[in-house]
Amino acid sequence: MKKQQFKEITEWQKETFGKATPLSKIAHLTDELQELSYDLVNNKPERRLEFADCFFLLFGCAAADGITKAFSHIPTFKRLSG
Repeated sequence: MKKQQFKEITEWQKETFGKATPLSKIAHLTDELQELSYDLVNNKPERRLEFADCFFLLFGCAAADGITKAFSHIPTFKRLSG
């Protein structure tokens, strides 16, 4: 993911869910993961939207917890990128 994409997603989340905390986003992500699981098990075409919801919530949670540069602060991603 490019830095600009991460920024756009997290800014949209702040505007849309201004008072959300990392924990409230995780709670919402849990619900979305259940929806994704259902759609995968039942081969629903909507599963692509559920994937997007899950990614957006995870990125928003990371940003709300202080990660601001498209996961460059997470050691695993640094390790994977060389």
